[in-house]
Amino acid sequence: MLGQTSTASARFEALDALRGLSALLVVLFHIPIYHALKGADAFVNLQFCVDMFFALSGFVLCHAYGHRLNDGREGLRFAWMRLARLWPLHMVMLGLFVAIEMTKLVFMRADGSLALDSQPFGPGHAPWELVTNILFLQSFNLHSGLTWNGPAWSAAVEFYVSLLFAAVVVLFPRFRREIFLGLCLAAGWQLSTYLGTNLSANPLHGWVVASMIVVGVMAILALGLLEPANIAVLFELKKPRPNPVIIERLMKRFIYSAGILGVMQVATLVIMTKLASG
Repeated sequence: MLGQTSTASARFEALDALRGLSALLVVLFHIPIYHALKGADAFVNLQFCVDMFFALSGFVLCHAYGHRLNDGREGLRFAWMRLARLWPLHMVMLGLFVAIEMTKLVFMRADGSLALDSQPFGPGHAPWELVTNILFLQSFNLHSGLTWNGPAWSAAVEFYVSLLFAAVVVLFPRFRREIFLGLCLAAGWQLSTYLGTNLSANPLHGWVVASMIVVGVMAILALGLLEPANIAVLFELKKPRPNPVIIERLMKRFIYSAGILGVMQVATLVIMTKLASG
């Protein structure tokens, strides 16, 4: 109806602004120009804006497509849309890098005494590395470091994580929340293992355990109290004569749970700050 906006088409303008700000800060972090912020100790933390961008993009994708991926055809369409959004610009930038290497090669053959910062198509710009970049595979530990357009590793990861999201939603619609929760916990454990913080000898081990407890309790509250209360209110409101007593009781549960989750989110920020600062 006119004047109404469906949930599916709702746009989170505040999140768009946050994503845009995160992207600009990532550009500032990568741009090879010296400026006053480069010398600041906190400047290196701008790399975590990539994590922020990923988290916000994941929420937006889940909101926009979580209810639309009902079968394999929709899943393939989603995969094609993600490829069309990420791959063409990646190829344009990759083509520019190839053109630079070709130019270096031409000048080097024309004048062997010409000093270059690196050999044409050398390490980081080798033909095999070009193949993996074309296939969005450069982020899967196939090389010793970043290759060709280094920051494009994030686009490759985003693409394949989007495919994983679509596969879970299409193949396991009834258990997708549990699977996503399990994937998040597994990713956290893998990162902790890589950093060594899950070892009892590590000085930050206690903080890591505390973070796992907090996240686990938050998951239990969200899935066991917050979400059921929200759904129950919606069902009650759909009745011809909703019971205000039931709605009041459910909303109290919802508000109390949301308040506890808010406090625990603050605790999570404190723990993450401690882990980041050492």
